[in-house]
Amino acid sequence: MIKKEFIKALLKEAENYGLNMREKNAESLYLYYRELFIWNKKFNLISEKEEDRFIERHIIDSLSIILKLSIEKNDRVLDLGSGSGLPGIPLAIMLQERKVDLLESNMKKCVFLRHMKSKLGLENTTVFCERFEKIYERLDKYNFVLVRGKRISEKEKEMIMHCLKKHGSLIIYAGVKPNTAVGKSREKVEYLKGIRGRKIVKINHV
Repeated sequence: MIKKEFIKALLKEAENYGLNMREKNAESLYLYYRELFIWNKKFNLISEKEEDRFIERHIIDSLSIILKLSIEKNDRVLDLGSGSGLPGIPLAIMLQERKVDLLESNMKKCVFLRHMKSKLGLENTTVFCERFEKIYERLDKYNFVLVRGKRISEKEKEMIMHCLKKHGSLIIYAGVKPNTAVGKSREKVEYLKGIRGRKIVKINHV
């Protein structure tokens, strides 16, 4: 999709879902989209079939939590298992006054994430290239830890809780029927409505 068509379609979808997106943000998101599918030819970062449905299925879906959560100025967000940068890069573009960090263990994907950080001038972002279980005790505390596109075990969830500030939240972009480990006494679980039938699981550290 050419730049003009992409930006027009993105701004329309954002408006349809109630997202307040500026044209400058849309231009940055186009640059991310363009670079992702250029790099994808060599690095296999995302399925090729996602290119034609990238706007709603990936960008708007990633940004949907902005409508559901109160992410305050100076809050810290961690995208755990960022992969090709979803949801972290769209959120870092839209939430410039928040710290949005990306953690990914795959080196090829890390190279791409660092390329996008530089290309987009994302000064609010740090890319960690490491396995979560090896680094979680050294990470700063976050208001939100985001998980999209993967399931987490009870053990992983406990490590995530270690990374959360008091009253922070683990946010899981789940399926239509969310499946995740919940139920500990120090957790409060909420189910939020995402787009296209997706459920967003919010597990609060209390």
